[in-house]
Amino acid sequence: MKITVFFLFAAVSVLCTACSTAGKSSAQTVDDTPWPQITYTDEWPDNQNTIGVPIPSVGNIAQVVSPSDGRYCSVTLEEVSENAVENYLIDLEESGFFLLEDVSEDLSGDGGLSIGATYSNGKIGVSIAYYGDVLSLYMAVL
Repeated sequence: MKITVFFLFAAVSVLCTACSTAGKSSAQTVDDTPWPQITYTDEWPDNQNTIGVPIPSVGNIAQVVSPSDGRYCSVTLEEVSENAVENYLIDLEESGFFLLEDVSEDLSGDGGLSIGATYSNGKIGVSIAYYGDVLSLYMAVL
């Protein structure tokens, strides 16, 4: 089960990375209804799904996905170290989020860590996927 959940998180991360900033200018938007709005930006989104969620202090925001109906918000960051992710998880807990599920494990055998975790503060849920140097955050009002 843990492997299945990890691969689901990893697939989302890889798909988000595939749509990275290559050839995109800052804040360029693609709006193809019925798909969610994808924004290529370096700015943290400010919406109902990100209220109280700490802004990562490291990495480069590659894209933000937010459907017009506001169901969720997804942020993909690149060039994020394993240590930075561990510090971000501490920031989440210090901001009032608690761990619901953790499926982190070493899959590569050479020290590469994959992280899949879900946090909540009772109002907002944050799902985290990390592998390589890509961190994906999926946030939604509960």
